[in-house]
Amino acid sequence: MPPKHHAGIGTAITTARRQPLRRIRTACIRCSHTHKKCDSLMPKCSRCRRHNTQCEYENLLHLETPISIGNLSVEDPDMMPTMQDWVVVYNLRSGGQSLWAMIDPVKFLQSFLSEPPFLRYAVCAVAAHQRLPKVSSRVSLAYFNRAKQAVKRRSEVSIKMIQALFCLSSFATSNGQPDLSKPYFLRLHVDPDESSWLTHLNLSEEDKNERRMTFWTMFQCVQVVQMITINRGEFYAMPGNSVKFAKQVAFDTAAKSPVALPQTATVCYLSLLTSVMVETAILHSKAPASAMELLVGSAAVLLDRRLAIAKEHIPETLLVPEPSVLFQMVEANPFTPVIHIAITTILYNSALCILHRPRLYLTAYLSLTSPLLLNPDLMILLTLLEVCLSAAERIATINSWILHRSKSGKDNDAGLFSKKLWQKHSLLSFGLFEAAVVLWFVTCKTNPFWWRNHEDDALMNDDNSMNSLHVLRMTHSDRQRLRSSVMDILRTYEDLEGTLSSEENAAQSNMATPFITCISAMLREMEQVELNIQAGLPFNSEAKRSRTSSNRDDVEDLVLGVTVMSFGEEESVEPYKGTPWAFLGLLGADVMGYIKWAAYEEGWREFWRTLSD
Repeated sequence: MPPKHHAGIGTAITTARRQPLRRIRTACIRCSHTHKKCDSLMPKCSRCRRHNTQCEYENLLHLETPISIGNLSVEDPDMMPTMQDWVVVYNLRSGGQSLWAMIDPVKFLQSFLSEPPFLRYAVCAVAAHQRLPKVSSRVSLAYFNRAKQAVKRRSEVSIKMIQALFCLSSFATSNGQPDLSKPYFLRLHVDPDESSWLTHLNLSEEDKNERRMTFWTMFQCVQVVQMITINRGEFYAMPGNSVKFAKQVAFDTAAKSPVALPQTATVCYLSLLTSVMVETAILHSKAPASAMELLVGSAAVLLDRRLAIAKEHIPETLLVPEPSVLFQMVEANPFTPVIHIAITTILYNSALCILHRPRLYLTAYLSLTSPLLLNPDLMILLTLLEVCLSAAERIATINSWILHRSKSGKDNDAGLFSKKLWQKHSLLSFGLFEAAVVLWFVTCKTNPFWWRNHEDDALMNDDNSMNSLHVLRMTHSDRQRLRSSVMDILRTYEDLEGTLSSEENAAQSNMATPFITCISAMLREMEQVELNIQAGLPFNSEAKRSRTSSNRDDVEDLVLGVTVMSFGEEESVEPYKGTPWAFLGLLGADVMGYIKWAAYEEGWREFWRTLSD
């Protein structure tokens, strides 16, 4: 009589051994692309180690283990770690995104098998979603659903649970569902040194820094989400905090380079900037009572001072005064921490743009006879025009440099650096739209008497001439250069749209789609204005509107919006329909005479109409 087999592990192993193993090529991505022989060493092959480049294994994502974990008769078979899971996380290790700001990647990978399932699968969900080249969205959604199931099974709240919830919120936000992005702070807003309830844990300095890093990472991300959703009538009151700045976690080779990162974590400095930006977004969510209030209002002046103070706290090695400084740093040292410097510099200049852009708009809607165009108010506007334009140009220049450097393959990342950067910092990419709006506005809306070209230079010393206003240059070549910068911003958003979309729904819109629609129209208008100036046609908004359409009455207003479908297993999550996400929108301005940002800007539109009358 043959022996009886009991259902369980023995049966699963017996069945698995009968399955033939497939031989799968495991060359890393870089060696595959360059057609070089790869020794497939883990975690980094010899060739990538020798060239000090990122090493990823694409095919390991599709390996099938001899024992099918799902067939094991154990208590929670779906929660057991696999080699595939580890590889998914390892391939994200060198990305430098906010996830690794609060979780030490080396320690996490070393303790991967013992990490709680809710954190392990939450990190895997983010890693699979951000992976380039892309994998099927079913992979990241499977991790996301497993993580949610694991969270529901645990009643206690811990620092690892908070980190898992942050990962799930980040995943949800990047998929267009801000309603899932609720902050969980677990009394993290009190510094560990002041937390008497933690005394019995005897926390090490590393543990304390982990708590601080977790707080500042969540704090900064929640601020950004508040900023982009503030006009939906939602606002979460952030807890006041006494948390010390966290120390930088050395997660990649850049931290070991001669151009070292500051000791304080970058996310702490970003929080200083986003704190001012949130208050600015609140201030500009409604139109002011008068043009004078907009120009010299005390609230804007106070925010300007706060932004200046925040800048003083940020090291010059992180916030460069001009893009050329960053380019020189990279030229001298290829291991310069480009991500940290680029994101910090772009975010600071984005703060300048959203703070001053409403006042910049006055250059289009005020006439020469306006009482506001008298000294010293005139000089205030001239200064703001220059500050706003310079900030936008710095953002655009850094973006163009990163984009073309990646396209030419000089990024040591198989040409994917630009895509990875903005995919992993997709919410901060809204700063690029701020730059595009400013560059479009100053070339298409700002009245020409604010500018001078090379023909005006001889008139600059004539105090009795209207040309004495001309203190900033805007020649035809300047307009072409700015339009080229906006075109590069459009290309970046097109790349972002592609990386955020899934292979199954490549045509589905996401958070980048409204930017593409709007910026494309901006470029058409910028080109049309250049042609109008060359043809000697009048430069004013009404003239431009009539020429952009053969019959303006036949063109309906287009109000930009976005619809993001629900995902995951919960049917209760409704698709998000409404206002596109942005730091500030268009503030009532329209592109091509008929493209508008959102209905909530009607107050600003009425304000500008009042000034124009």
